[in-house]
Amino acid sequence: MVGPAIGILLAIGATIVLLLPTSFDRLTTGRTSKPPAHNESSTNSPSPQTAEKSAKEKGAELINKGNELLRQNRYDEALEAYEEARTLLPEDEDVYYNLGIVLTRLGRTEDAIRAYQRALELFPDYAEVHNNLGNLLLREGNLNDALVHFNAAIAILPDYAVGYNSLGIALRELGLIPQAAEAFLKASSLDTNYWQARFNLAGIYMSQGKWDEAIGAYREVLRAQPGFAPAEDNLRQAMERKSEQSR
Repeated sequence: MVGPAIGILLAIGATIVLLLPTSFDRLTTGRTSKPPAHNESSTNSPSPQTAEKSAKEKGAELINKGNELLRQNRYDEALEAYEEARTLLPEDEDVYYNLGIVLTRLGRTEDAIRAYQRALELFPDYAEVHNNLGNLLLREGNLNDALVHFNAAIAILPDYAVGYNSLGIALRELGLIPQAAEAFLKASSLDTNYWQARFNLAGIYMSQGKWDEAIGAYREVLRAQPGFAPAEDNLRQAMERKSEQSR
């Protein structure tokens, strides 16, 4: 088994910058939606499983190699490593997960979608894949299908803050503002360090004219992420709007 990756993508809207979680920027070493693989104890005598273990070990090495290449932005080489891992581990959903990541980096959206779909065929309860696939569908304008995957992700992992942030973005794009606010608030409460979700919540407050709430939220964002220009600009606008309203 190999570890997944989750991260952040800036999605620029008409008036508000939404911070969209995806699988494209931060590699991690594990995930919580599937139990770790059982490691069988080794013996000094040969066993019928030796060849299988060798393939698994080689596949894991290739995935680790691909992850390191991905960190270095060497996408073509990372893809080559992941593809080689797939020949050794054709039924490992994590291989397809990593393929989805690098294919997205390479701009091969349709191929990335197919990779994520294959991962879900192998393991339907892979919350992070649901989230990442949903984000690609959201990019493609397929909001309803994206919503299905985001809801699946949080059903599998009820404390999945990233999934709630993704859900909030989809709901906002559908014009379901109160529901989007609830999703962003849930993400922020599940992970108090998740400044991206707090930023998105502040944007909702701005759209609702809730200046005090927006000001407080943007200040929290800037405490976590000093110098973040969109938060600074929006904070200034919120303070100006509040001042105008009080005149």
